Amino acid sequence: MIASMANFLVYDLELTTVKSDIELRKLFIETTSKSIIVIEDIDRSLDLIGKWKQKSKKEEDKSEEKKNLPPGQ
Repeated sequence: MIASMANFLVYDLELTTVKSDIELRKLFIETTSKSIIVIEDIDRSLDLIGKWKQKSKKEEDKSEEKKNLPPGQ
């Protein structure tokens, strides 16, 4: 109701559908300046942040392993 009176757009964001930090950033960038963002079950979604960090760490480790391989492998 407040959003419609102030002519704001409302975005309902469910973090369980967001796959990465970059995807979340893109979602925020795509919103308008006159918007209200509602985040559902943010406490449940905190586990996702830990998973993103673990995934990022694994990717960094793989990248380091490739750098340490002899040429041609």
